[in-house]
Amino acid sequence: MNRQQQDFYSIFNDGILPELRRQRVYLYQTHEPLPFHRDFVRRYFDEEIFPYLSPVTLHEGFRTFIRDRRLYLIARILKRETREPLYVLIKIPHSNVPRFIALPEHEGMHYFMFVDDMIRYNLPAIFPGYVPDGCYGIKISRDADIYVEEETPQSILQAIRTKVGKRKIGALSRFMYDREMPPDVLAFVRRSFHIAADDLVVGGRYMNLQDMIRLPNPIGAELVRTPLRRCGCRISRSWRPCFAPWSGATCCCISPINRLTICCASSWRRRSIRTWRRSRSHSIAWRKTRL
Repeated sequence: MNRQQQDFYSIFNDGILPELRRQRVYLYQTHEPLPFHRDFVRRYFDEEIFPYLSPVTLHEGFRTFIRDRRLYLIARILKRETREPLYVLIKIPHSNVPRFIALPEHEGMHYFMFVDDMIRYNLPAIFPGYVPDGCYGIKISRDADIYVEEETPQSILQAIRTKVGKRKIGALSRFMYDREMPPDVLAFVRRSFHIAADDLVVGGRYMNLQDMIRLPNPIGAELVRTPLRRCGCRISRSWRPCFAPWSGATCCCISPINRLTICCASSWRRRSIRTWRRSRSHSIAWRKTRL
């Protein structure tokens, strides 16, 4: 899991972000807003984000519930006079605030900011009298396994309905945290939420990056991927979801009726179909036939 996270963030940092900048789209990362954006960031936070924040102070022995797969921030703040540390949990709003905030354009460049960073930047406004000393993202996954022991179909159905409704409050099974989180902060969080070492997963500054699909498109249709079109292979005459090749003479045909995925490949001398089928035992079998 940790290796997959490293690969994931490598693609994001080395592939996606440079391509966005090439398209004159700038996504703020670790640094503060540029001077021409600071007033807008403060005003947008005060009007659109701050009303939905409900910070919770963390103490050892005091526990609060963390929602499954939702994004949170752990902030350490210091009292201005005594420098005494205080830990707070901030849930990032998701239903009322977009993940990416569009900032005013400047010199032909389109700017966006994670809502996470907008909260980080405005921590002094959230906690007057305190000095921010770090803010780190976390996310948990809860156990979604369902165990059914009843034998009759009616009781099994009822048991599944009951347990599906409780999956979001199941036991913690994975705790992902920002790799920049200091060891003492991580130790405090682990004690506060009783997190085992086996449940730790190292993440990055930003999580749930599948939200990138909702990044607004400020350029227009030229950045929109062309939809797949029907190809002219023999299979497409009987199976509708057969799409045009994305490389060479290769196309993909999907049959939703019997759950077969057919990949057609043409060569100079012959054409073949590779059929993927998942058997009842959930094993994968490959079968090759000739046309």
